[in-house]
Amino acid sequence: MCVLCVVSCDELDYIPDLDDIDDSQNADDSENAGDLGGEEHTHVFDKEVASAEYLKSAATETAPALYYFSCECGEKGEDAFSYGDVAAHEHFFPVKWYSNEEKHWHECLDADCDAVNGEAKHTFTSWTTAEEATCSKNGVNSRSCSVCGYTEEKSISMKTHVYAEEWSMDENYHWLKCQNDACTSVAGKGIHEMVNGSCKICGCKKYTRKGDYIYFGEYPQSIWVSGSSITSTKDSRGYYLGTDGSYYAKVAATPYATGYKFSSGETISHAVYYFKVEPIRWRILYEDGEKALIVCDSIIDAMPFGKKGNSYAYSTVRYWLNSDFYSIAFTDIQRKLICATLLDNSDNLKGSDSEEPFSASTNDQIFLLSCTEVCKAEYGFAPAGTDDAARRLLTSDFARAKGVYMMTESGYYGVGTWWLRSYGFTSSQVCRVGPGYVGGSEPNYQAGGVVPALWISLK
Repeated sequence: MCVLCVVSCDELDYIPDLDDIDDSQNADDSENAGDLGGEEHTHVFDKEVASAEYLKSAATETAPALYYFSCECGEKGEDAFSYGDVAAHEHFFPVKWYSNEEKHWHECLDADCDAVNGEAKHTFTSWTTAEEATCSKNGVNSRSCSVCGYTEEKSISMKTHVYAEEWSMDENYHWLKCQNDACTSVAGKGIHEMVNGSCKICGCKKYTRKGDYIYFGEYPQSIWVSGSSITSTKDSRGYYLGTDGSYYAKVAATPYATGYKFSSGETISHAVYYFKVEPIRWRILYEDGEKALIVCDSIIDAMPFGKKGNSYAYSTVRYWLNSDFYSIAFTDIQRKLICATLLDNSDNLKGSDSEEPFSASTNDQIFLLSCTEVCKAEYGFAPAGTDDAARRLLTSDFARAKGVYMMTESGYYGVGTWWLRSYGFTSSQVCRVGPGYVGGSEPNYQAGGVVPALWISLK
């Protein structure tokens, strides 16, 4: 049986609440346990403990680490203090170079980092021409750094015109060209001032007149003689330059007969020879003040008339005269003076009563004379049945090497036969002159000579 002790309120200073009794019984784990009479703890956050449990933020490349202030009891507060150094920065320098006029360097990729690496002065290469100067604009010299590639440039002064000493020309004008690359400037341009076929300013020769003869165009004629040598340099015509400044044609000789000689007295053999390219002399047969009919004053080449009949329109010699010879014997300016001529090719040795077929008319630059023309008194010739000295023409050394027939008699040595464009005495023949008579030959005769004729403008 429990005995209830009754105590008056006056005898006790304090009667605890039941909740307080329970809390005091569980206070064994509290740091205030066993001291019911102790005071409550107040935190003071004034301790600077730099340990991981108080870390607020780690150090960066621009700021040290931050730690929370703590109480002596170990509790951490809300405020923080900095401790230690900033974190070390790891630079990253790319391959790219940065540069200015004096030096080059690498920059750290971090936008907030101003660090540079490899800074040094440029190592320049030698100056080279990046753009040539012309007569219309300055050029450019450049050099580059062999390390970073930085390029430096400086201007090259514009060129001064340098005009040629030799004249350029066309049919009507002459001028001096600037020799600098890409320059089209010219000086001294003017119209030709012709005197006797030559311009007194530029010296271009359309032709040169001496009495009843005109020198016009050029062709291989005389045999090369010692005193100069032949080089391997060729011009556009295939002629070889000699050390004397002249040009020469190279020919493997095929003389018509043994014992023939050149004008130099050398016997012609089956060998290779060189022949000097010389002005062609033409005899004036007729002129009217504006143009003239001229015929070559020598036999300058040799070939058959044709291999397919005796029609001049389809002959070998006509084709050669108006293609090869026309192109190679005359300059562009000289060809402008040659007049195209409509030729009547119906002429023949039997006369106008002949019933033989005749060749069609042709329109040619260069041609052969007809049998009527070489017997025309107005042109200075005698009738056909006579040995006319005006029709006796010497063969050139070049024609002799090419196989032309020529006389070897005293007083007539070198006089040859030459083709006309007319029919002969029969329908299979072609007219020819040989030596001073007008006669006929078969068109495939290999030893016939060529004597060109043409109409030339004298303006």
